[in-house]
Amino acid sequence: LYRWTPEHVYREPEEIATFKPELNSVIHSFSATETHAIFFFYPFVPNIAEMWAHNFHAFEVMEWHDQDMEVAVIRLADGHVDRFSAPPTFSAHHANAYNLPDGKFVVDLCPTLYENF
Repeated sequence: LYRWTPEHVYREPEEIATFKPELNSVIHSFSATETHAIFFFYPFVPNIAEMWAHNFHAFEVMEWHDQDMEVAVIRLADGHVDRFSAPPTFSAHHANAYNLPDGKFVVDLCPTLYENF
């Protein structure tokens, strides 16, 4: 996860955190609050071995895996990463996110059936 600020040169962003998700999910969107970045790694992954057979059309090789999704919550101040599993859902877009006074977060998603991708 990188951060660009006005004083950064475009090619030299600040690295906030590095982590490797368990799933090679397609990530189109994520959420950011004032204090955290929140990523959902849906169990919707490309079957790379099938790319050649489908003329490299990525949408044709996407597969839904019947398993929980991974959620990564990164603290922007120091890059600490918390990870947990959650029941699977799919969303192409995160709409909004914010902190609650009790330390929890609200993440607004636009959930849809993965077949609509």
